[in-house]
Amino acid sequence: MRTACSSPRPIRAVSRTTSNRDCVMNRHAFAQLFLCAFLILGLTVAAVRPSVAAQPRGLSDNVLVIGTDRGGLLRARSQFVEELRRNGRRVEIRGELCLSSCTMFLGAADVCVNPRTVFGFHGPSYYGRKLPADQFEYWSQVMSKNFPPHLHSQFMKTWRYRIDGYVSITGVQLINMGYRSC
Repeated sequence: MRTACSSPRPIRAVSRTTSNRDCVMNRHAFAQLFLCAFLILGLTVAAVRPSVAAQPRGLSDNVLVIGTDRGGLLRARSQFVEELRRNGRRVEIRGELCLSSCTMFLGAADVCVNPRTVFGFHGPSYYGRKLPADQFEYWSQVMSKNFPPHLHSQFMKTWRYRIDGYVSITGVQLINMGYRSC
């Protein structure tokens, strides 16, 4: 015999024949189901959150820690680096990779690099396609304008002409060029 609490049909009214034990068991099952749904939702939200590896890992009042960063749009990165310079924020590049527009952080006023980080330089492009000469020149200057003279010169002479792939150097090499180690 089915009771109102255990019936697969829609419940319109609870009959007096329903036992309290059945309803209590269903309330317990509901609580377990709710808890499971809450945990699944929490794990799903954590799983679809943007990757922390591709974003700055640590923001404090004065220090920005850069984890692995594969680059991004030049205009946005240029504006962000300018803001860091204006505010005197310290930048610590500590990830495994710092590619493409991430290298623009080397132009921050107060920056240090991890010796094991690999930096990948290449010239500006439109999603891998060559730019017209005037735009190529403009964005090359934007990318390298805050680099120290020796790095700026190297970028403008050769590295910017690499569009497919990267010219890779290590944090150790940058430290040998005068960057601080962190």
